[in-house]
Amino acid sequence: MRTCSANLSPKQANASKRTHHKTLITLLCLFMALTGCSGQQFLIRRSQPANPLTGRLQLDSYRGPKISGRTDSVLRRFALADIYNEDPKQCLEVMHELLESEVEAELVYG
Repeated sequence: MRTCSANLSPKQANASKRTHHKTLITLLCLFMALTGCSGQQFLIRRSQPANPLTGRLQLDSYRGPKISGRTDSVLRRFALADIYNEDPKQCLEVMHELLESEVEAELVYG
């Protein structure tokens, strides 16, 4: 037969609460230990390391790598887009010449 907490003395009520708390803590610890991270696989061995630039510059595309939007805007700003489309190496040489004559941070990025 279950007794009501009104019939218990304060010492008995406190002891009952402590026992209840201990049981809950024990069950919580047991639950955490059983459901821990043993089923997770944190490290995945890759045959080829991940390259963050692959997706952004489309290095794997059929037509080869693409320039970023920011680089494209720098080329257009300095009227180098047509030169880049015809001969990227010549465009790079022109950019080097411009870099020596101008102190433009955007040109350094492009």
